Amino acid sequence: MTEYHKVKDKSKWGNGPWIGEPDKVQWQDDNTGLNCIAQRNPDMGHWCGYVAVPMGHPLYGKSYHDCNATVHGGPTFSGPGDPNLSWWIGFDCGHAHDLIPLSLKLGFSLKGQVYRDLAYVKSQCGILARQLKALATHN
Repeated sequence: MTEYHKVKDKSKWGNGPWIGEPDKVQWQDDNTGLNCIAQRNPDMGHWCGYVAVPMGHPLYGKSYHDCNATVHGGPTFSGPGDPNLSWWIGFDCGHAHDLIPLSLKLGFSLKGQVYRDLAYVKSQCGILARQLKALATHN
C-alpha cells in the first residue's frame, strides 16, 4: 500500500478526521487482485474510490452508466488508466448525507451527515472489486 500525504492544504476545511488522513492511497485488493485507489477530492475534501479492470473485462472502455455495481452512491466515474492497459471505475462520497469537509468551513448544516473516512472508502472499493471480478468470471 502506498500513501500520499498533504496533496492539498486541509486547513481551509476546518478541523476534522481528514486532517490526519493521507490524500491518496493505492493498493491491490487482497480478494480479487484488482488495483484500487482512494483519492481525496482536492477542492471539497471528500473521498473518491476507484477500481481498475484490465483489457478484456466486459466493462473495459464502457461508461460508468453501464456498470450496475452496488457501491456507495453508485458508480460515478469511468476512464482510462495510464498507460491505457486498465480502465478505472469509481464512486464518490460527495452525496446527500455525506459530510463533505468544505461544508464544515462554509457553515452549512451538518445535521444527519456522516463523514466517509478512508477505512470506509477502502471497504467500498473492496465491495466494488468483488462485483467487478464476478462480472468478468460470469461473462
